[in-house]
Amino acid sequence: MTKVNNLWAELSACADDRIGERIDSFFDADPGQRMQTLVISAPGVTADLSKNLILERDFHQLVEFAISLSLDKKVEAMFNGEAVNTSEGRAVLHTLLRNPSPSFPDASKAAAVRSTLAKLETFVTNALNGGLGYQITDVVNIGIGGSHLGPALVCDALRDYRIKNIQTHFVSNVDAALLDDILGKIRPESTLFVIASKSFTTAETLLNANTVRDWFSQQGGDNLNLADHFIAVSSAIDKVTEFGINEENIFPMWDWVGGRYSLWSAIGLPIALQCGFSNFRQLLDGAAAMDEHFRSERFEKNLPAALALLGVWQSNFLGYDTRAVIPYDDRLKLLPAFLQQLEMESNGKQVSKEGDALDETTSPVVWGGVGTDAQHAFFQQLHQGTSETPIDFIICKQANHEHADHHLALQANCFAQAEALMCGTQNEADPERLMIGNHSSNMFLLETLTPFNLGSLLAMYEHRTMFQGALWGINSFDQFGVELGKKLAGQIEQELQGGPRTAHDPSTEFLINTIMEQTKP
Repeated sequence: MTKVNNLWAELSACADDRIGERIDSFFDADPGQRMQTLVISAPGVTADLSKNLILERDFHQLVEFAISLSLDKKVEAMFNGEAVNTSEGRAVLHTLLRNPSPSFPDASKAAAVRSTLAKLETFVTNALNGGLGYQITDVVNIGIGGSHLGPALVCDALRDYRIKNIQTHFVSNVDAALLDDILGKIRPESTLFVIASKSFTTAETLLNANTVRDWFSQQGGDNLNLADHFIAVSSAIDKVTEFGINEENIFPMWDWVGGRYSLWSAIGLPIALQCGFSNFRQLLDGAAAMDEHFRSERFEKNLPAALALLGVWQSNFLGYDTRAVIPYDDRLKLLPAFLQQLEMESNGKQVSKEGDALDETTSPVVWGGVGTDAQHAFFQQLHQGTSETPIDFIICKQANHEHADHHLALQANCFAQAEALMCGTQNEADPERLMIGNHSSNMFLLETLTPFNLGSLLAMYEHRTMFQGALWGINSFDQFGVELGKKLAGQIEQELQGGPRTAHDPSTEFLINTIMEQTKP
């Protein structure tokens, strides 16, 4: 531990030295060397990390810090299926979903994944060919959290790969306004509903599922068979069959795959139905390629590891407590929300894996927006505000459409914003027009947005999250903070329905009483 503590102290001293220095000046000495060190290529994505307030020697010290923590062994432990989710005693094997090799140490888990993929392929092929007895026009996914954000993001991102004119819809919020809007657009006789809940007890999902089932029965009556239009992704077979779904239409979930890492499993069924199983397989292949990069590449050229090291540098040594994600691609507009859950639910922790209180900040607030819209919304604050927010810019080299002038303008805006944030307007005499610049950013270049490249990009962020959590010494794979509010919500809901009252703080008592007064007969 002495070496680790000494390295942390040295990094802190390096960060102190950077205060008052300028990023653009770091290119003066040897720009070629800086670009060689801080441009990293991985399958599907190239990252330019050179516009960060960090010197190459600082970066190499961060790498030494990671090596001192033996993080290569922790990475290997995850891939090998060891119980790295220590608080729940579980393996963490979303990587196995992408490459269920027969050589995996736990052959039964690999076999279960292969069997599920085969079942998924058979079902999707059959469903798209009318084998359910009707031609699907709409798929409605009912889930929340990881059973919602991942497939919703991917379906939107891969809209260019949509087949058979199938529309996908996602219901997660218990706000009935959203549900009513979706139900008003679909026809029960040509809609397939996917209910995604590992335990089949998730309150929000079951409330929406029961409402949809009632609507379906009212719309279809005796002319439609509910079992032909509802499928589930769950581990609770008895509860699902009681709901009315045939057992052969239940796809498994496993406790060694966390919800926010589950889009690669049968949770991705809406993706396969919208885009076809071959494109879903390409998505998995892209993620598997990033897995191999992360597992085998040395840390200084390992993209997820390098991003995690930069994240710790920015959060713990430079004091940045937020990070913006700005995709210059409308198809990735849900990416900031996806990454909010991935990173903040994973690493929003206050104690180490050993239960010790942490001295260091973890998990910056992740937020963002899309492309040029964001420039006219919050970029003013990024350029001239008083807080510091490093940015991830994401853009494709090639467009998926024929409007070359539009894509050229998009690229010009993306590159210009990154340059302006770094360089500012140093020669501006008017203080109101002055922009000091010196703001950090990463630039991620995808060749184009294909299923393979998207899979690689998302896996990159997954591994960044895991590696950064390991640097902080926390468990990135539990989420106990999610449960308290849900438990209280169930209790308060019963009280709002006239059930026994329990003690609350004065503010909550006032709110409950206000609603109760309104609903009195």
